[in-house]
Amino acid sequence: MAEGSNLSQFIKFKACFCNAHRVIVKAEAWKNLSLEESQNLKTAEERQKSHIAEVLKQTAKKGVLQKAVEEQLQ
Repeated sequence: MAEGSNLSQFIKFKACFCNAHRVIVKAEAWKNLSLEESQNLKTAEERQKSHIAEVLKQTAKKGVLQKAVEEQLQ
């Protein structure tokens, strides 16, 4: 069990490290962008986040509907 726990902790650490590295790389890249380019990038990121949220919402709805249909069939 301890091995699984250590593996889980390692995976979490690696994910945090990768996210921190991504933020640093992004910050370095942003320093070289013009104001218009950075605004365009922010807008694109917001659209992407919105799209992901919508996909997750639709997936959740689909899961709820699927569960309701399965319950009705039983």
